[in-house]
Amino acid sequence: MFPVPVTVDKMTFLDTENTGPTITLSLGAGGSVVKTGPVTGDRGQASYKVGVSDVVAMTLKFPNSGAVDNIKFNDCDGGGGGAPHITPFGGERYYFMGECDSVLHASRDLDVHIRTTIKDNYSYIEASAIRAGNSVVEMSTANPQDFFINGQDFTTDDLPLEIEGKYTLQEGAAVKKGLGTNYQLAVGALNVNIRVMKFIMGVEMYGIHEAFEEGTAGLMGQLPHGTLLGRDGTTVFEHDGVFRSVREVDEPVCNAIGQEWQVRDTDPQLFREIRRPVWPHQCRFPAETTISDVRRLTASVDVETAAKVCAEVHKKDSADFEFCIMDVIAMDDVDAAYAW
Repeated sequence: MFPVPVTVDKMTFLDTENTGPTITLSLGAGGSVVKTGPVTGDRGQASYKVGVSDVVAMTLKFPNSGAVDNIKFNDCDGGGGGAPHITPFGGERYYFMGECDSVLHASRDLDVHIRTTIKDNYSYIEASAIRAGNSVVEMSTANPQDFFINGQDFTTDDLPLEIEGKYTLQEGAAVKKGLGTNYQLAVGALNVNIRVMKFIMGVEMYGIHEAFEEGTAGLMGQLPHGTLLGRDGTTVFEHDGVFRSVREVDEPVCNAIGQEWQVRDTDPQLFREIRRPVWPHQCRFPAETTISDVRRLTASVDVETAAKVCAEVHKKDSADFEFCIMDVIAMDDVDAAYAW
C-alpha cells in the first residue's frame, strides 16, 4: 500500500525463469492494471518499464524463482515543453507563449529556470538553468551535446558526472530518431529530465513530494496538487477546468501566471548570460498569441499529418496526444512530436 497515489515508473527483475512475474497495480480510481514482467533466465536481470499512474497498491507474484530490485516510483511530476505547455504538479496543462526567463520551479534544494524565445507565432524553451545545492547546470538547444556546470563547459562524453558528491548527472534514454540528448539530473529523491533537441527543449520533474522539505513555487505550482499560487503565497490563479483541453485555454489567465513567475531581481540569477527582457520589463509575446490564431497559420503540416505522427508517440485518448498535435502544427515540424 502507498500512503498517496503514485506513478510506478520502472523496476529491475532478477533471476526470473520460465514464466514472467505478474504485476498487479490497484488504482485509486478503482480497478487494476495487470502486467507480466520479463523472463531474465538464471542469474539474469532486466529493467522493466511499468509506467502506470494513480497506483495505491502493488503486488508481485513469481510463478517460479525471482526477485525485484530498484523500484522507481513517484507521486508528483510536471514540467514544461513544446510550444510551450506547462504541466503543474498534479494539475492541468496550460500554455504560456511569452518570451522571457521564467521560474519553472523553486524550492529549498532545487531551482529550475527556463528561457523561452519567440519564433514566428509561437515560443519555445531555448535553454534551462538548474540549481542543485550550490551548483548550476545550464543547457541550450544551440548545442544539445554541450552543457555547463558552474560556468565550465562539458560534453556528453564527460557523463556521468557527480556534482558536489551527492547529485548525479547522466545521459538518459536516447531521444527518438536521434534528434537530441536526454539528460537526467538526480537530486536526492527528485529527478529532473532535460530533453534537448536542435530546436526545442523539454524539462520534466518527478519524485516524492515529501522530498520537498519546504514549500514549492513557480509555474509548476505548489505540491501536492499543483495549486497555481502567486508570489505572495496567497493569490490563487483559478482556471475552472479551462486547461482540460487545448481548445479551451483561457489565455488571459495563462499570461497572468507566466508574467507572475518571470525571473525577477529577487530570484537567483542562474543563467550565465543576461538576455532581455529583464524584469521590470515584462515578457514579450508573439504577434498572434491565441491558440486559435496559431491553428489558423498556413503551414505545411496539417491536422491529419500531425495526428498521424503524434499517434506513434502518444495514446490517442491522452491529453499528450492533443498537445502534441498543437505543437507539431504550431512549429510546422513533425519532429516536434518526439520532443516530449
